[in-house]
Amino acid sequence: MKLGVDIDAWYMPDRENSMFIQETQGYVSRSNGWLGRTTALFLIAYCAPLIAIIALMVRLESRGPVVMRSRATGRGYWKFRTTRVRETVADDDGDKVFVEGDATYLGRLLQRSRLDKLPQLWDVATGERSIMETLQ
Repeated sequence: MKLGVDIDAWYMPDRENSMFIQETQGYVSRSNGWLGRTTALFLIAYCAPLIAIIALMVRLESRGPVVMRSRATGRGYWKFRTTRVRETVADDDGDKVFVEGDATYLGRLLQRSRLDKLPQLWDVATGERSIMETLQ
């Protein structure tokens, strides 16, 4: 016999409109900001010798810039800049060539080891990205 009242909906509190949840989310989002930036700055300092060696190797292997910046679209069509180590051959102007087979030997090695994403820590330190977005 159905009483006309959904027991589960009546018993469960409205979590989305709860004051406690809203306050907690505010604290969590603020702590993620400074915690992510602090972690990124620590990792940049810790990995600085490795980043310098990678930059020197990329520069010696081919001409062009060591770091490339591009625009990406995130959740909710939010546009942000992403920074990576250049792993392809640069053309005469120094621009990145978007051809699949033009990756250098070092570039393929950096892609496999994901060390080409180390400069994204700077994006986290400046607040453009989250540390969790960078780890993916």
